[in-house]
Amino acid sequence: VSTDERPWVPPNVNPEDPMGFWQSTLEAVHAQPKKGWVTFGPAARSDVSYFLDCLAAGRESELNVAEAALSTEVLVATYASAARREVVTLPLPR
Repeated sequence: VSTDERPWVPPNVNPEDPMGFWQSTLEAVHAQPKKGWVTFGPAARSDVSYFLDCLAAGRESELNVAEAALSTEVLVATYASAARREVVTLPLPR
């Protein structure tokens, strides 16, 4: 880092929205707004279509409820870790 460059400082985060998805929480902590969003690609649309097809046909998905719950727990832990700025261990407390 040269002497004329400031060191990187993490952005302000709102503990209720650590990933900065909502404009109101960005404004509350005076964070910079996002400059762009990544849109869902064909794979995500395919997943939604698959799920809807399973519902319409009354058949089970390849991903059972227990596996889906574990995946969701990982996502929740990711948010908690970002909000607290610390490591979060699994399983999460119930």
